[in-house]
Amino acid sequence: MATQPQDLGKLDIGSVISPNNPADRSKTIITENKKLKMTVIAGIKGYHHPQKWIPVKFILENYGPSVNGYVEVIENNPAGNPRNIFRKRLDLAQGARKKAELTIMVDQPFFKARYVSRDKVLLQTTLSPRWVEPFANIIGVLTNEDSNMNFFKDITAITQNPQLVNSPQGSQLAVFNNPTELPESYLGLSSLDILIINGVSTAELSSAQKKAILDWVRDGGLLILGGGPGASKVISGLPSEAVPVEIGVNKTHQDLPSPLKLANNYEGKGTFIYTSIKSYQGDINLGNEEAPYIVGKDLGNGRVVWVAFDLSQRPFSEWRANDKFWEKITLGSNKYGLNVPYNVWHGALGELLFNIPALKAPSLTVVIAFLFLYLLIVSPLNYFILKKLDKREWAWVTIPIFIAIFGLSSYWYAYMTKGGDVIVNQLGILKAYPKEKSAKLYNAFGIFSPGKTSYIINMPEGISGLPMPGHYYGNPMTMFDPSIIDQDNKVTISNFNVASWTMRSFLTSGRIDFENKLAYNLSYVDGGIKGKIKNNFDYPLTDVFVVAGKHIMKVGTIQPGNEKEIKLKLNKPNFNQGPIGMQFFGRKRGNSKRIMVPETYSGTMLIKTEMLNLALGYEAENMPKSPTVIAWINKPIMVPDISGKKPIYRGQTMLMLPIDISSKDHFVIHPGQISYQLVNKIGRFRIDGPNFVISNGCADFEYSIPAKQKYTPLSTSLFMRQMGPPTMYKVYAYNFKKGEWIQVETKQGWVDLKPSQEYISPDNKAKARIEIISKNKREELYFRAPEFEVTGKWQ
Repeated sequence: MATQPQDLGKLDIGSVISPNNPADRSKTIITENKKLKMTVIAGIKGYHHPQKWIPVKFILENYGPSVNGYVEVIENNPAGNPRNIFRKRLDLAQGARKKAELTIMVDQPFFKARYVSRDKVLLQTTLSPRWVEPFANIIGVLTNEDSNMNFFKDITAITQNPQLVNSPQGSQLAVFNNPTELPESYLGLSSLDILIINGVSTAELSSAQKKAILDWVRDGGLLILGGGPGASKVISGLPSEAVPVEIGVNKTHQDLPSPLKLANNYEGKGTFIYTSIKSYQGDINLGNEEAPYIVGKDLGNGRVVWVAFDLSQRPFSEWRANDKFWEKITLGSNKYGLNVPYNVWHGALGELLFNIPALKAPSLTVVIAFLFLYLLIVSPLNYFILKKLDKREWAWVTIPIFIAIFGLSSYWYAYMTKGGDVIVNQLGILKAYPKEKSAKLYNAFGIFSPGKTSYIINMPEGISGLPMPGHYYGNPMTMFDPSIIDQDNKVTISNFNVASWTMRSFLTSGRIDFENKLAYNLSYVDGGIKGKIKNNFDYPLTDVFVVAGKHIMKVGTIQPGNEKEIKLKLNKPNFNQGPIGMQFFGRKRGNSKRIMVPETYSGTMLIKTEMLNLALGYEAENMPKSPTVIAWINKPIMVPDISGKKPIYRGQTMLMLPIDISSKDHFVIHPGQISYQLVNKIGRFRIDGPNFVISNGCADFEYSIPAKQKYTPLSTSLFMRQMGPPTMYKVYAYNFKKGEWIQVETKQGWVDLKPSQEYISPDNKAKARIEIISKNKREELYFRAPEFEVTGKWQ
């Protein structure tokens, strides 16, 4: 059992001194005694998204003699008992001031942070960072302390949920005045959606912070860099991959360039300083080749945006309604989607880890037969034999012997059926983006133990992990004995207790080196995707699918070195309402639609179906934004080391490999790539998580199609997914030529709008309306925002 540090009492713990409300434990907390002072900052300046890793920064100051110890964060389970202890070594010499950072995952609103030495708590406080809705943003701003913050505040209006604007749970601004305040790890940045660096030097960034920022962008983050007088300082410490321009000299405009004037109807009189550039990577979002004012560069799933002006000075400091500017500049991040939630491992998929024969209970027939034989021999048979021999007093010896024999027999039977091997089951999801040499990897592991054992699990570099809450198979043994998660160099989980012939599971996540060896030559041709994909991996890819928007093509198995032809039509979506996994592995029943009864799933198909359901969302809410190849390999890509053991590893890894398709003169805008806003609502309206809810009324949505030049529409499709209880409703699309709403029938959740060009405005807008039909004014309709898919040819 793990030793629990002794609490030394109130005199040694000290009192909490906070620069904010003492009751607010969401931001900086300071606790001290006569010899030590501890400052703790949890989250992104006190904020975090649910089910994301949370950075916890410690600053320890020692005014007394040297002390050796650990910084720790204690996560309790719902019963209030310690479940996990995250810790890192931190020794303090006399007069020392040191920093340490832990990256934690908790599902309780409060947790304890403390400094421990020799199993005694020297300082302790309670933290509760504020969570921010997943549909809102946490925006970090790294800038000088005396910068004008007015312009940055308007970015908080950017959210997918209109009810969260100016709400305590809406988008939040986290201001950093020094680069050293940023988290040290990529996982610690995972709650951050946007990072703006303006007018401050990044030269003080540590090598760990540089790598963290780069990996964070690659996984979907948006990095915005400000130019102007501080341009050289802003890029001074950033990795070259994160800087899309080679800067030149600062220049002045006597009047604001006309493209920027139009952005916010600003006069633009006076002198404005901007930074010229010698060369750039990516595309120009504003300006031209001679004077590029805003340059954007894709990096993995994320994006880096360079703005030639200082964002805290004129003209930005004098603008109003800047949310329109920010909305335009933030488009294009999270290019491919593929946002796998942390709780993907909870529920059905976690239970699939336990799918090994050794965990199955013996049949009822065997158990009854064994008990019958035991009772027969120990009682009547033993008695009659001893009576016949006139040695009934021997029962004091024969009964213990028979009990021992049957006990050893039951153990022998269990050993023969369950085995004596340590077995590690694995289910994983890997995301690898084009042209990248690393990938994001999520894994769930289950350790089957043939004996009562406390395991030590050593993670590879760059991977973090923690026990999976609530996932045990069999006797949980000492479930209230917390596991220790050391984060000194590589992460180690110790005190991971597993009872005999039971299984316990844990999670891992992080980035690994990975070369995407899927080769492809695909193009948009004749309203579809055509070409070939080739498997250059050293292992077979099984159950390969090509997914584009709402379209799915099953490719099958591709052996190493082999290729398959792809012909995916985009004129008719081929999935319906219902769990997304069924759309991939559904079977056709006659001429009917794709149907599969859940009871017919088994074995590997069940595992893969649930992995799709939980990774892409049961109702397809996390579908990739761009064409993606989904495939499986029948082994783990990464395995942790189990100290002192040589386990048998078994597993399945799902690969999610976005692909860039040659457009030539065609273009396709898939669902998820078109931004929208709620422009009108009638009746009662509210938002429930990702769902919109209306009763006795309707809701109108407007869509902005990201086309950079004129095009001729070939097809326009509208998708609508109802959630919750079945409710009657109508769907309308706005016909811009007729100037009126047209009711459409969304059979199986979609409709092809014809003629397609009449449903797209000259300025590339589309509109949809959802109206509930019910005599009961209190009946509610739950639905996701309608989505458009547009195909066309460039003019």
